[in-house]
Amino acid sequence: MPLHPYSTDVTRPRKALLVLAVGAILLAWGFGQVLSMLHVTAPWWLDTPAVFGFFGLLWQLYDRFLWCLGSAGSTLSGVPNFAGTWNGTVSSSFGHSRTYPASLVIRQTSARMVVELRTPNSRSYSHLAMVCASPGPDQGLQYLYANRPNEGAEPAMQRHGGTAYLQLSRDGRTLIGGYQNDRFRSTHGTLHFVRGDSEPRGAVA
Repeated sequence: MPLHPYSTDVTRPRKALLVLAVGAILLAWGFGQVLSMLHVTAPWWLDTPAVFGFFGLLWQLYDRFLWCLGSAGSTLSGVPNFAGTWNGTVSSSFGHSRTYPASLVIRQTSARMVVELRTPNSRSYSHLAMVCASPGPDQGLQYLYANRPNEGAEPAMQRHGGTAYLQLSRDGRTLIGGYQNDRFRSTHGTLHFVRGDSEPRGAVA
């Protein structure tokens, strides 16, 4: 699934854009100095776009890798890093309040992400998300998802949407939260996951 944009209450990424812009200008200036020392004349189409080209390169580097340096809950960008593979359980009010094994795969960059949840009966994907870093009841990851039953799932299963929230532990090792399906199913449940990979990672599309 392609990554989608997500919103966040963190203001630090805006400062990062300014730093990247200044870095692009300095790199473009340095590039011009090197060409001058080598007595090479840049073609007319290279001189002006050089700043934008360096900015694009720096942004790709930041968006995919640099933003998540640090611990999962305290990154360079200030945006919590949820990326990784998680294993755990989903406890659902559907049927007779069952608990299912589940896996969660989150791919995330500084500006985009996708959350994929798999259970024995179905698979769901996020299509809208919000990451709140400020302490309080809304802290964590909240997202809207679309759920699709697997082949051979119970007859009562059908496609539906819903909302979910996940809170990241301080050590970045566990995710705990819950979900609520849309009004057509009116079921809810809890989510509990433990990080399956050794270290949190950012992800590329």
